[in-house]
Amino acid sequence: MGERNEQPPGKLGMARAEGDNGTYVDIVTEDVVFKRYGAVLDRCVRYPGGQLVKFDIWSKNWRNNNEFCQCVPYDSKTNTVTMIREYFPAQHKFHYGFPGGNVEDKHGSPLSAIQAELEEEAGLYGGE
Repeated sequence: MGERNEQPPGKLGMARAEGDNGTYVDIVTEDVVFKRYGAVLDRCVRYPGGQLVKFDIWSKNWRNNNEFCQCVPYDSKTNTVTMIREYFPAQHKFHYGFPGGNVEDKHGSPLSAIQAELEEEAGLYGGE
């Protein structure tokens, strides 16, 4: 615990998030405040105008690069999309959404990860 990363913009793995029209947000500091099966990070970011904002980041998969994949399964024959209803423990509610999840080392690529999520969460295999 108490791990801290403090780097100039562009030096911390995901230090700069770039948006549209040249906008960006930089990670200024990131402290691990709890770690077991997942992690809670205390992250401070700087917006383009210089405003500093702190966030609590709850991550279930702190061991990898925190890449996430999501898919909107579209069936061109029926002109429909597939949505899933899943349980969100933190809110203790069910919500509708699209299949997605963390890209882990076992997947090898974001494409393999989303294929696994489509099978696991929506029961969709090989584009069917």
